[in-house]
Amino acid sequence: MSRVATPLMLSMMSPVFKPALSAGDPGYAANSARVVAAVNVLNAAYMLAGGAVVAVLQSAGVALSTLFATVAVVSLAYVPIVLRAWDRDVRRDLARIFGRLALSR
Repeated sequence: MSRVATPLMLSMMSPVFKPALSAGDPGYAANSARVVAAVNVLNAAYMLAGGAVVAVLQSAGVALSTLFATVAVVSLAYVPIVLRAWDRDVRRDLARIFGRLALSR
């Protein structure tokens, strides 16, 4: 992992994974590879389940616009859960990043 990408990736991950990926960990390379692999497996499982749900809904005749609206509502409903899972430092860092992006335009 590059030194530039690591802080950004750590800020995007759940606080559960932060200790395993911290540079102070003696088994940094082994732990980071395992954690990234585990996260990839979970992401693949969620994508597979989501694709299966969409396929079932499409086969039931649900309109595409309804599917998009459902995905949007579920995504917005998930935001408070993610914000609660992140600690205050991550939320502050994201606010700073978005603030800089807004000011640079």
